[in-house]
Formats: sequence, structure tokens, C-alpha cells
Amino acid sequence: MNQVRLSDFHFLLDCLSEPFDNFSISTSDDKCLKVKTSIPFLTLGLMQGPLLLKSFFTLTDDAIFFHNEPSLGCSQFSSIQFVFSQNGFNFCINKSFPMSFESTQNGSQIPLKIPPFPLVENNKINTFIFDSLKLNPSISIEFVDLLKSSINDLLIFKDQFSHLVKTSSPFFTKEVCQKYLHFCAEEAQFKFKQKVYSQSQTEIPIGGSHFLKLKLLTDEMGIKIDFQGTSPSDQLSLSDLATDSVCFSLLCQYFQMSHKMNSSVFSLFQIIKPMNSFVSSKNTNNLIASEKLGIPLLMTALHHCLWKIYGKNQTAPHNYFNLPVQIKNDHGDYLHFNLLNGRSFYFQNNYHQDKGYFAKNNSDGSLFPSLTQFEKLGLQVLSVSERPLKSIKSSVSSSPGWILKLKTRQKLSLTFFSDSITNSLNLEKNLTVYEPTQVFINLKPISVDFFTGEVPENSELTFISGYSPSII
Repeated sequence: MNQVRLSDFHFLLDCLSEPFDNFSISTSDDKCLKVKTSIPFLTLGLMQGPLLLKSFFTLTDDAIFFHNEPSLGCSQFSSIQFVFSQNGFNFCINKSFPMSFESTQNGSQIPLKIPPFPLVENNKINTFIFDSLKLNPSISIEFVDLLKSSINDLLIFKDQFSHLVKTSSPFFTKEVCQKYLHFCAEEAQFKFKQKVYSQSQTEIPIGGSHFLKLKLLTDEMGIKIDFQGTSPSDQLSLSDLATDSVCFSLLCQYFQMSHKMNSSVFSLFQIIKPMNSFVSSKNTNNLIASEKLGIPLLMTALHHCLWKIYGKNQTAPHNYFNLPVQIKNDHGDYLHFNLLNGRSFYFQNNYHQDKGYFAKNNSDGSLFPSLTQFEKLGLQVLSVSERPLKSIKSSVSSSPGWILKLKTRQKLSLTFFSDSITNSLNLEKNLTVYEPTQVFINLKPISVDFFTGEVPENSELTFISGYSPSII
């Protein structure tokens, strides 16, 4: 057979990842060939998941392990990570599951904690796990059924991959993998060189006297991200994996390398984090708050640094916070949704594209519940409308955010995180102001960072998403 083309190998990796939303494949010596995810804080967890799990178990072809431990890479509260080996390669799959969180006045907690455990062992499924999960009152039958379905999907994938390796053996050699990783690193360096080497920094308050400090530098060696000066936070905490993941995924997206994220490209990143700071915490108790508030805060800071270097004549800083809401009834039924924040665009037609994006996802329910889902929970949708802009005197078009009005037909519990990022950036003189998210219960504004409480029957709920500044 002729020598394997690296473009063909790249296409093969894309095909392997196609069935999964969050996927990684690594060599036996723990070099990640590809990581695929649309969730910015999962990249490093997917890349390093198999390596971290090796501290507890030996990865063999006859086993599949699962867990939702944040320190091992499963940083999303409503997901489970599956790790397994097949024909000399290691895989990590992250899957989302329907899961509510228990809320208190002091924060929020995950009802289910799964330590790393063999879900499949000696090619046999550990069926007793399903029985033990059914005993957890916080776990629905739907959760168990989806877990069973996921196992079957993974077993089919393992068989298909084993067959592929046997029929296409020239693609799966150590030499091809090494050449591909080297090829990806060279392409990333070329993309970095296309931009002007420069540096910028930003500082964002995290409540009280705490700060997120960030310095971003690009040079011929790659990208350096320095968080020196960032302080701890009582309410927020990001693990090393989550912080590195956000930096890696957002900057790869900016430099158009998202399709080739792997170990070799990540080796061009130098990320410096003070120990026990907000961005390098060992505390994973605040996982939900970190996901809903900490991750948007970090993404906003990174975007602000990029804007200072490259984008002052094109766009404006973007606030990545999207109002997260959980509504739950007494029977344990619940809804999660995010009310999308408005953002600024340089090209006028992008404003209409953003409106279409919301409408599309509202219609298929992938980001926003359907009318039927609202009704099943005892909620009447009164209206969904655009939030009016205060000023339209801008050279950059701006999407204004949204207003959702609901009426409760029964007593419900409400939990949401409000925007702590809105007024934290030092706005430049040529920018309009941010507009914050707002939540009202019976026309009474709720002004706390984290709210959880009961909403009486026949109450009116109003959720208003914020929007980012634009260039004057």
C-alpha cells in the first residue's frame, strides 16, 4: 500500500469522532491525536482522562470505566465520562445525562457522585450498577435507560474500531501518529505567525477584594497565558483541567485550529497559574457555580485580551455569561435552560444571524425548552421578545438579548445565577455600556448573585438576558 497521507488520517479521525459530541483518542503512550467537543471546559479532561484513570486501573480491551469525578476530567456537572482501551488506543467519551442539582441558600450540590468504576469487566456488563442507581431517589428511570443505551453504543464502537484497525492497519502505526502530531504542531505555529505577535492584560473583580488577573502573550514559541496575581475566591473555584481547557479551546477557536486540537498543539501553550487561586483550585464542591459563573468569567477575560490585541477595529468585548435557570416541582421534575446573552458583531448581517440562531434552537429544543416542556412543568409562556437597545448609535451592530415571561400554574422552586461579569470590565472610551441580566418575580427584581427559593402558584416570572457593549 502507498504511504498514508496525513490528510486521509485526519479524515479518519474525524469519522471516528462523528458518533460522539465529546470524544478523544490517544495512543498507548498517552499522546492525544484528536479531541472533539463544543464545551470549552472539557478539552483537557477528555485528553488526559485515560492517563488520569491509569492511576487507579489498568486499561484493557475487555473493560469500560465510568465516573463523574471532576479531578479526573469530568468537569461538567450533568455528564459522565467513559474511558476504555481498544487495539492499542485509548478513548475518552463524555456524555450528558438528565440531572438536576440540589440547591441551598449557600450554593448548589450534585445529587450523584460516581467514583471511577468498571462498568464493563471481562467483556460483561456489571448489571448490579443499574439496580444500585435505581435506589437513588434523585436518579430517574430515564437516566438508567440512557446509561444502558450508552454502554451498548460503546460496545458497538469498540467492535467497529477493532475491525477498522485490522482492515486498515497502515493507518494505525506509531510512525503515522507521530508524523500527524508533528504536522498539527507545525500548522498551529503557522496560524500563530499569521497574527501580529503582541501581548495584553486584563483584570476583573470577583466580588469583594478578589481579582482575576490575566496576561496573554503570543510569540514565536507559541502562546503564554499568565494568571499571576489572581486571588482565591470563596464562591468560585476552577480546577487546573478546567482552566487549561478553556484557554486551549477558546484560543484554538480564535486561531482556527479547533479541528486539530491534540497533545502537540497544546504543547505550544504555556499556562501559568498561582496555586490555590480561583483558576487552580483543589476544591470541586462548587462545580455548578464554577460552570455557570467561573467559566464565562474566564472566557470573557480571554476574549477581552484578544480584543485589545487584534479586534479594536472589528468588534467589541463579549460577555460570555448566559442566564442559567433551573425550575423544579415537588415531584422532582425540572427544566434547565440558558437565556442567551446578546453580543456585538462587526458585520451588520451577523445581527440577524444571531436572531435566527436563537429561533432555530428554540424550535428544536436543543438549547431552550419547548412549549410542551414548559406546560408539563406547570408553566405558561406569556411571551418571548427582544430586549430593546438603549442606544443604536453604534458602528457595530449589537444583539440586545431576550425577555422571557412565564406564569406558574403550581408552586415551583426556582434557582438561577445572575451575571457577576457585567460591570467588572473597565470599559474603553469608545464602547457603549454593558446591560445586565435581570430576573423579576411578580415584578419584584431579584438582585443576588445566586438565588434559590419557592415561587407561589399564579406568579409571574420575567427573565431578561443581558447584552455586550458595542463600538460607538
